[in-house]
Amino acid sequence: MDYKNVKQRYIEKYGEAAKHGVIEYICVEDTLCDYYMDQHEELKASRRRVTGVVYDENDEPLEHTMIHIFHDRRIWGTETTDSTGHFVFWVPRTDATLHFKYIGYKAVVVEATDTFHTIYLLPEATERSMK
Repeated sequence: MDYKNVKQRYIEKYGEAAKHGVIEYICVEDTLCDYYMDQHEELKASRRRVTGVVYDENDEPLEHTMIHIFHDRRIWGTETTDSTGHFVFWVPRTDATLHFKYIGYKAVVVEATDTFHTIYLLPEATERSMK
């Protein structure tokens, strides 16, 4: 595999992610799942491949962020980001939302789409009671 061309394609496709230097890491994507989906067109038609990266307020990737996948108002599955904040998985094509959670950060909810997701999580405000 020509990693120089792969890197260039990622930079062209995901300019925002490449800006943060994350592009230097080449993720090993779940090719077995992709192969299975390619072999089952009826299943592939009802699913979408969701990819993206999660950052904190300092543009640092958040590793092991919990991603709860909701479909038809119930949890359909749970995933996590890898050590560089990236995620790749398949979800139902209709009515799928992603809930991103990380300890000490505000949760973010987004609708699953076919575009690359760049998610920023902000720290929770710490409230202290004054007596």
